[in-house]
Amino acid sequence: MKVVSHKFSHTPYFNDIKDRKSIHNKIKELTDKGLGYRKIHSILIKEGFDIGKSPSCVYSMIKKLEKRDKILSQKTIVELGKIEVKLLRV
Repeated sequence: MKVVSHKFSHTPYFNDIKDRKSIHNKIKELTDKGLGYRKIHSILIKEGFDIGKSPSCVYSMIKKLEKRDKILSQKTIVELGKIEVKLLRV
Protein backbone atom coordinates (compact mmCIF):
# COMPACT_ATOMS: atom_id res chain seq x y z
CA MET A 1 0.00 0.00 0.00
CA LYS A 2 1.26 3.45 -0.86
CA VAL A 3 -0.10 6.58 0.79
CA VAL A 4 0.81 9.99 -0.60
CA SER A 5 -0.26 12.83 1.64
CA HIS A 6 0.87 16.26 2.77
CA LYS A 7 -0.32 15.31 6.26
CA PHE A 8 2.75 13.14 6.91
CA SER A 9 5.30 15.90 6.37
CA HIS A 10 6.11 18.53 8.95
CA THR A 11 4.87 21.92 7.86
CA PRO A 12 4.14 25.13 9.73
CA TYR A 13 0.82 25.37 7.88
CA PHE A 14 -0.82 23.01 10.40
CA ASN A 15 -0.06 25.41 13.26
CA ASP A 16 -2.91 27.27 14.93
CA ILE A 17 -3.40 30.81 13.57
CA LYS A 18 -6.46 31.93 15.55
CA ASP A 19 -4.84 35.18 16.67
CA ARG A 20 -4.24 36.27 13.04
CA LYS A 21 -7.43 34.85 11.53
CA SER A 22 -9.26 38.19 11.43
CA ILE A 23 -6.51 39.96 9.51
CA HIS A 24 -6.12 36.99 7.14
CA ASN A 25 -9.85 37.02 6.40
CA LYS A 26 -9.77 40.77 5.74
CA ILE A 27 -6.77 40.42 3.41
CA LYS A 28 -8.50 37.60 1.49
CA GLU A 29 -11.68 39.68 1.23
CA LEU A 30 -9.83 42.73 -0.12
CA THR A 31 -7.71 40.63 -2.48
CA ASP A 32 -10.88 39.03 -3.90
CA LYS A 33 -12.16 42.55 -4.63
CA GLY A 34 -9.07 43.08 -6.79
CA LEU A 35 -7.20 45.53 -4.59
CA GLY A 36 -3.40 45.66 -4.62
CA TYR A 37 -1.24 45.08 -1.58
CA ARG A 38 -0.46 48.79 -1.13
CA LYS A 39 -4.14 49.72 -1.02
CA ILE A 40 -4.87 46.77 1.29
CA HIS A 41 -2.12 47.97 3.63
CA SER A 42 -3.58 51.46 3.85
CA ILE A 43 -7.08 50.06 4.53
CA LEU A 44 -5.75 47.77 7.27
CA ILE A 45 -3.93 50.67 8.93
CA LYS A 46 -7.09 52.81 8.82
CA GLU A 47 -9.14 50.00 10.38
CA GLY A 48 -6.62 49.58 13.21
CA PHE A 49 -5.20 46.14 12.41
CA ASP A 50 -1.82 45.18 13.88
CA ILE A 51 0.29 45.28 10.71
CA GLY A 52 3.85 46.28 9.84
CA LYS A 53 4.81 49.74 8.62
CA SER A 54 5.72 48.63 5.10
CA PRO A 55 3.14 47.58 2.48
CA SER A 56 5.46 44.75 1.48
CA CYS A 57 4.47 42.89 4.66
CA VAL A 58 0.96 42.58 3.20
CA TYR A 59 2.44 41.29 -0.05
CA SER A 60 4.36 38.57 1.80
CA MET A 61 1.24 37.68 3.82
CA ILE A 62 -0.75 37.27 0.60
CA LYS A 63 1.89 34.94 -0.84
CA LYS A 64 2.03 32.88 2.38
CA LEU A 65 -1.78 32.62 2.48
CA GLU A 66 -1.83 31.40 -1.13
CA LYS A 67 0.83 28.79 -0.39
CA ARG A 68 -1.01 27.69 2.77
CA ASP A 69 -4.26 27.22 0.82
CA LYS A 70 -2.42 25.30 -1.90
CA ILE A 71 -0.78 22.91 0.56
CA LEU A 72 -3.79 22.32 2.79
CA SER A 73 -6.17 21.71 -0.13
CA GLN A 74 -4.17 18.79 -1.57
CA LYS A 75 -5.84 15.43 -1.99
CA THR A 76 -4.70 12.39 -0.07
CA ILE A 77 -3.93 9.53 -2.45
CA VAL A 78 -4.05 5.89 -1.38
CA GLU A 79 -2.86 3.21 -3.81
CA LEU A 80 -2.94 -0.53 -3.31
CA GLY A 81 -0.10 -2.42 -4.91
CA LYS A 82 0.99 -6.02 -4.93
CA ILE A 83 -0.39 -7.88 -1.92
CA GLU A 84 1.01 -11.27 -0.99
CA VAL A 85 -0.70 -13.75 1.30
CA LYS A 86 1.24 -16.74 2.66
CA LEU A 87 -0.22 -19.65 4.61
CA LEU A 88 2.00 -21.22 7.20
CA ARG A 89 1.22 -24.68 8.61
CA VAL A 90 2.33 -25.32 12.11
